[in-house]
Amino acid sequence: MQRNCSTPNFAKLCLMLVALLFSRTVQSEKEPGRAVGTTPPPPGLVITFEKQSIREDEKLPVHIVLSNPTDNPLNDVTLSWNTPSALLTLYPQPCPSAPRGIQPFTGNTPEHEFTWGGIPANKDAGSVQTRDFCLVSSNMAGEDTFTLTFLLQFTRNQNGNVTRGVLVQEKAIKSAFLGSDTFAGIPLGLASLVIPGLLFWLTLDAFQTPWRVQGGVLGDKLIYSVLVSLALMIVLGHFDQLKSFFDITSGVSMEKVGMLAAVGAAFGLLTAGGDHLLRQHSTRRSLHADDPDLVLFAKLLELNKGKLKPSTIFRSKDGTQYRGSVGARKGTEAFLAGWYQIEGAAASQPIRAKIEYLLKKGDYVTALKVATNDKNGVRVKPRDYIYKQPAGGAEDQSENMIRLVKSGDEVPGPVDTTDDAAYAPLVLI
Repeated sequence: MQRNCSTPNFAKLCLMLVALLFSRTVQSEKEPGRAVGTTPPPPGLVITFEKQSIREDEKLPVHIVLSNPTDNPLNDVTLSWNTPSALLTLYPQPCPSAPRGIQPFTGNTPEHEFTWGGIPANKDAGSVQTRDFCLVSSNMAGEDTFTLTFLLQFTRNQNGNVTRGVLVQEKAIKSAFLGSDTFAGIPLGLASLVIPGLLFWLTLDAFQTPWRVQGGVLGDKLIYSVLVSLALMIVLGHFDQLKSFFDITSGVSMEKVGMLAAVGAAFGLLTAGGDHLLRQHSTRRSLHADDPDLVLFAKLLELNKGKLKPSTIFRSKDGTQYRGSVGARKGTEAFLAGWYQIEGAAASQPIRAKIEYLLKKGDYVTALKVATNDKNGVRVKPRDYIYKQPAGGAEDQSENMIRLVKSGDEVPGPVDTTDDAAYAPLVLI
């Protein structure tokens, strides 16, 4: 069945098609290159922060790209911004030459404005321009999120008409004391404050150091770990050669956390090892009731170093007095030794001369060490025993005591050592 424009409905469709073709023809005749009344596109403004967070007292590079997408140049271009002036400021210069911290404003140009000048048309060179600015935080920035507002103002000459335009952008920046970098979801700033001190205490645990902080990691040990970490950073950060590695205010990285962890473990090894050596030395000098006779005598000599002719007296609670050469009290126990002699007849002349020299200057401890060395051919034997004097009785040595150990209950009074004995505690014969 054939159709033509005589049918009413089909006639309407034909008229609509003719009207549409006519309107497109008229539009193309009026302006072949652009639709009538179209607004020119705005300039392209891209503002990029090197990272999305800034620490206290830090410089953060800001890269700005401005482009002109139109065939007409942009004139009188200025970029202004608004920042929390007491906490952040933006300097229109690269970070290496920008001042650190918030500086007082000097000059004729507004503090928060940069005069860009003109931007050529997009078909000319220079239609895309870049600038490097620097965002600087104060040492009071704290933990917060700030919004910086940028306002771009310009003029444009279009068909003889000068028009003004503005472009507004907002950029958010987070202020964090130690930054916001993370590893496996754990902030590196937190890790740098915990790991070094924690490894220090764990090392002390491994050496069973008596004064270590005991308990779980999340208890007191965590608090003391932070304190130790801060102490290490403060001390090491004062050395110029080490500052780049241990100054966390300049940034925290995995490398820096690793260095801090190694220092914490090393410091723990030095501390625990030193404490272990000191405890061993103290144990060797500590008095024990089961010490051999000469070992106890050597320890008592060490405790009474400096006395040439020591005489020690203490009394038991029943009034009995005991007198010997060297003595001391440890805790609740009282220790006393008699007098000894070195039999050096079989010793070589150099060994004998050495012992004589040591005894003459009162270094009985070293003389005893030389004498008890089996290679030197000398012997150490008792010379005089401890004197016992019962209450109201006479002093005697009938019990042949070369050593005496009494508990605190038996000796309630002091153990007094003077330097007025008739002869030295150790002599050479």
